[in-house]
Amino acid sequence: WVSPEMYRRFAKVIEETGADVVQTGCLRLTSEREAHLSDIGSVSLYRDKSILERYLHDGMTGGSYSVCTCLFKRAVLEGLTFREGKRNEDIDFKYEALRHAHLYAVIEAQDYFYWQIGSSTTRGGLVKEDFDLYEAARILRDLSSTEGHGIARLGMQKEARTAFSLLSKVAYYGIDDPSIQKKEVVERFTRELRQNYFLLLSSPMSCLRKVLMTLFVLNYPFAEAMVSVFRKVRV
Repeated sequence: WVSPEMYRRFAKVIEETGADVVQTGCLRLTSEREAHLSDIGSVSLYRDKSILERYLHDGMTGGSYSVCTCLFKRAVLEGLTFREGKRNEDIDFKYEALRHAHLYAVIEAQDYFYWQIGSSTTRGGLVKEDFDLYEAARILRDLSSTEGHGIARLGMQKEARTAFSLLSKVAYYGIDDPSIQKKEVVERFTRELRQNYFLLLSSPMSCLRKVLMTLFVLNYPFAEAMVSVFRKVRV
């Protein structure tokens, strides 16, 4: 759900800055007790190439690729459509929309509440549809490859992170699709992680994620056991 203030804040920022896209923060919830309305903080403005850098950097550091936290001016969405029947379609759609933007405003507030409980696309076990992430990451890499070295490298790192994201899902939530063989996918993901290890090590990923990635590469069964212990302690 969204806070009662979200669209009012969006309209205010657009009126004051002329931004083409406005984004607010997202709070992931597993309990209603975690929900709280936040006051608006600073508003960061990004122009031209720095827009794409901010978007890709956010995605690598745990930010959301979702369009649900944004308000777009109609002009930046002209000619764009979501890829039908796919997961993670926000990733490339939002990138293309931001390519058309001249000013991107990011509000330091949490107005979008993402309910995560039970089996969902983010918290459920691995299923075949999750492999759509490969397609989204490839499209993003291709789109970013023409934008200069820094942006192109972030696009490559995002694509390289796909195996880590899916392997993390297996470690945290298991596999929900009986047609997926765990041994095969774990071997595939760890092999890809080893191939892209140093590329990801130099990425903006958090230190905690880099430690987990290293454990996956060295000894996946041990890493999965550690994740299981962490989840129990956290609960």
